[in-house]
Amino acid sequence: MSFQDCVDDDSTLLETFEADISIDTVDTDRVPSRGHQTNLGPGKDLLNQLKQWASRPSQSRMVAMLVVPFMAGMIFHWLFFANQLDGRGAALFDTDMCSEDMCNEDPSFSSPRTPYSSRRLSDLTDWFLFHTKLAKEASHEHHAQHCRVLFLGDSITESFRGTSYGKPCSRCEGMPAVLEKHFGDMHPLPLAISGDQTQHLLWRLIHGELPASLQPEVIVILIGTNNLGSGMSPEMAFQGVKAVVAMVRLRRPLVHVLLLGILPRSDNLKRLGQTPHTTLSHIQTINQRLEEEVAGRRGDGTILGGSSESSAVPPSEKENAAKDDMVWFLDCGRSFISSDGSLKVDLMPDLLHPNAAGAEVWVQCMKPTIEHMLKLRR
Repeated sequence: MSFQDCVDDDSTLLETFEADISIDTVDTDRVPSRGHQTNLGPGKDLLNQLKQWASRPSQSRMVAMLVVPFMAGMIFHWLFFANQLDGRGAALFDTDMCSEDMCNEDPSFSSPRTPYSSRRLSDLTDWFLFHTKLAKEASHEHHAQHCRVLFLGDSITESFRGTSYGKPCSRCEGMPAVLEKHFGDMHPLPLAISGDQTQHLLWRLIHGELPASLQPEVIVILIGTNNLGSGMSPEMAFQGVKAVVAMVRLRRPLVHVLLLGILPRSDNLKRLGQTPHTTLSHIQTINQRLEEEVAGRRGDGTILGGSSESSAVPPSEKENAAKDDMVWFLDCGRSFISSDGSLKVDLMPDLLHPNAAGAEVWVQCMKPTIEHMLKLRR
């Protein structure tokens, strides 16, 4: 059975919603992200009532973990967006993520998608729906028993499912076959949503996509390109990736983590004042720093996800951190760059997402490392 056999239709997502549910993991008051002001007005009382109602004792704990994030998202959508989108309200989704002095979402702090990180209202709605579906899938008994490799990321990783926001996409054609061909016997599970940045992956992991029952042997992480694409600085993207790794290590301390370098991109980022050259330079800078952090964690005691100032880490902690060899780094991006420095359009037609041929190259790069990591578990 492949992961696709366990995917339910959207229409069945709420059929398991029961009247008595309990919740201690979701704070519906914090649905809006930090970094911008959001006034729900009287809607906040409704959210508080929902939280109080949902906190009654019950046997349906798992249902609560899956349904409440969806319900909170839909209520947030209805109270905030549907009631404020008049003729001028659509401009909400045209607001840039970052201005000269600040960004409206923190890459190191968990946040759901907001108008700042969504192109349109439908993207925001689809994101909450698909997250709920992925959380339910992650809790499926099949994955608890068989999943050996878990893939976490954004649209590049979601392409392995043949979808974008959970819907079939033409650029994803052939991608699921590549995943099945190379990793089918490992029962892989891709948990990824198009457009996600580090803060959104953090939120998804906290809200149901890394349940206690899901215990893979290797977790593969590819995230961060959309932080750059939204206008965040290389430093902010770097810190966001570190936060994701720290979160995964905290929740799965005995699982090997393969952190993949951000793949090169050369799509149109002129609106951010970037050229293909500067974008590639930013990516190379981030990947180099991530590689140094991982090497330091395995060798000289630098703590990935901790202080960048090694002097701020007590010697005893540095000594312990040096013994942590569970995080590996691998940069597969060189395979997508031609000798003249341009991207290979036959592997990445839109200059951002690998096609099936590009996925073959990408997989051939990471598969030996994943297989080696799996052997270490035996």
